[in-house]
Amino acid sequence: MSEIESLATQQGYDPIVVRTIISVESSGDGFTSDGRLKIRMEPHKFNDECDSTAGTWGSSTLHNRQINGVPCFGHKDYECLEAGIQLVW
Repeated sequence: MSEIESLATQQGYDPIVVRTIISVESSGDGFTSDGRLKIRMEPHKFNDECDSTAGTWGSSTLHNRQINGVPCFGHKDYECLEAGIQLVW
């Protein structure tokens, strides 16, 4: 049993479903080349959570999938997440 299958089973998830999600959502691998867990930064979710339909938070603007000028695409998801965290805290 692989580590993914073991962890999925321990948590009560169907290992086939977990592998399918990993395959579809992360292009087949759940980790980046430097070993970090792959994430998908969704700037529009910041709008929802910050109750902002215009994509603005204080002096920051969500524009063209960027937060404070940090792109939220092209494998820059962690950088975008950090920019979003800076807006909140």
